[in-house]
Amino acid sequence: MKRTIWLILFFGLVNNSPITIAFGKSEKNTQTYKMSQFIEVDSFMLQIIPPATGVQFYKDGIIFISSSKSDKSMLPGHISFGTTDAMFAVLNKGVLENPQLFSPSVNFTYPTEAFTFSADFKTLYFTKISENDGVEKIYQAMFTQGSGNQGDWSVDENPLSFCSGQSIYTHPALSADGKMMIFASDRAGSVGGTDLFMTQNIKGTWSAPVNIGDAVNSRSNELYPFLDSENNLFFSSDGIQGYGGYDIFVCKYKGGTWEKPINLSTPINTSNDDVAFTINRKNGRSAFYTIKQKSGTRSTQLYMVTMKNYSGPEDFYSLSQIFTNPKISHMVILVAEQPVQATDRKDETQKPKISGSRGEKDNVVYRVQFLTSFNPRTRSQISVNGTDHSVFEYLYAGAYRLCVGEFSTLPPAIELENTLRQSDYPRAFVVAFRNNIRTLDPELLKRPFVSEPVAAAVEKKVINEAETQAKPAETKVTTKKEEIPVPEATKVTAAKTTPTTTTTTKTTTTAESGVKKDAVIYRVQILASPTRKGSYKITANGKSYNTFEYQYSGAYRTCIGEFSALASAKEFQNALRKSGYLQAFVVAFKNNIRSLDPALFK
Repeated sequence: MKRTIWLILFFGLVNNSPITIAFGKSEKNTQTYKMSQFIEVDSFMLQIIPPATGVQFYKDGIIFISSSKSDKSMLPGHISFGTTDAMFAVLNKGVLENPQLFSPSVNFTYPTEAFTFSADFKTLYFTKISENDGVEKIYQAMFTQGSGNQGDWSVDENPLSFCSGQSIYTHPALSADGKMMIFASDRAGSVGGTDLFMTQNIKGTWSAPVNIGDAVNSRSNELYPFLDSENNLFFSSDGIQGYGGYDIFVCKYKGGTWEKPINLSTPINTSNDDVAFTINRKNGRSAFYTIKQKSGTRSTQLYMVTMKNYSGPEDFYSLSQIFTNPKISHMVILVAEQPVQATDRKDETQKPKISGSRGEKDNVVYRVQFLTSFNPRTRSQISVNGTDHSVFEYLYAGAYRLCVGEFSTLPPAIELENTLRQSDYPRAFVVAFRNNIRTLDPELLKRPFVSEPVAAAVEKKVINEAETQAKPAETKVTTKKEEIPVPEATKVTAAKTTPTTTTTTKTTTTAESGVKKDAVIYRVQILASPTRKGSYKITANGKSYNTFEYQYSGAYRTCIGEFSALASAKEFQNALRKSGYLQAFVVAFKNNIRSLDPALFK
């Protein structure tokens, strides 16, 4: 008889709504399975070189970004110079053999994890920056067979027909039969930052893209799609509850559509960013993916996944069968959590210090929770806007919760929550402890009312901070608020401004005699979000920058820098991409209006 067993793990509050996660198993008996019974995950000794984030399978090997060897007389392993290019190497028992240029005559300096091939490996779709608008688009390349085994790739001059406008089109994933493509984009119809879209090849023409739906897409970002031989969809998301940062998910393909996402679970997903998952479609038994650290050096490490020789009641033939099997534990969102005893993992022999005591029987402390992990002691401190915070970790219903701060009242905890959300922790939320027990008492978590004068003062302070942010050395500008007519189709609203005002720039290089009629500035955009993040600091190339946020086409766009010359902006864009902001691209503003004028990008 079939039995269903649910092992409940309580997760926390998201937007003040209690949720949990659970590991579900539908089985014929009480035997349980762990992912580690079936797969092995090992680091792979191959350096990930920007702009790549991962690798891609190709024929009997993989393609990766490396340094091409310009001196043939030297041993390849002894050469550390050369030009960046895509390389191909045969994969033999986990070892790369005979590395060579992927395309001898065409320089492929593009993210290799964003390559996708037809079944015969004669057609390639890949992502590169469009020279016309400076935004990622999807291009096609065709293999031309030469004499013997020689051949090369010819790249189309223009992107695929549906890649239009200033939207990003990236990470194409072609189905095994070549009739369907999934890609990531922030085009019209997105419910979050970047969503996954589908297009179909009908008699040699790609159809108008369709959003694959909110059963898969979240209010944040979905990227790195991959379709296995049965069209099961693997992708990374930072908007679906998981282990932290970007997690890897799979949606089973059934009846022409995809089922709800399943978290690949440990040992694959971690508290860092887990991205660029791709399976060898020739045998289905090996895969690669990348773990990117969320802080510190933001280093990347490539991992290889292989199947173990397993002999048991289940006989699996591919990794996809393991990941989509209902008998293997996966994370799903379920129901509300209940208060339980908190345990300070930093020192389980001592109770955490309680500040703001209200008496021994009613001690209340507020903290800001920013991460849930299934592994203890993942970090001891974090840095937010240049300030170090000690991490308080507590064990809560089978998972480890990481918090910062310790307050006797709610308002300073809310302030820290907002700071974290504007930094690298958009899901941070306030949690309350009564006598060291996590509590969901609504009276303790009731947000204080803010009067209109106080709210207006706060709004004005935020606007002033955004307007006086530090500028790079390339150009010195001052900001001045004026009421100007703005076309509705391209209105730009700086962070925290009112609908009737925008920020215009006046260059100081012409003294104070007046404002140029066509003031053009360039910024580098790094993020699009459905929610406001405001102005905050980020660190890139060892320097600190204030961000600039504007509202455009239904989303909030985050930029860094302000330049009067396109060349300086492109140079800064390239530096940001090498620092881990791989989606960075240049945007132009004419008289403070976002402009798509091609002449500004020549």
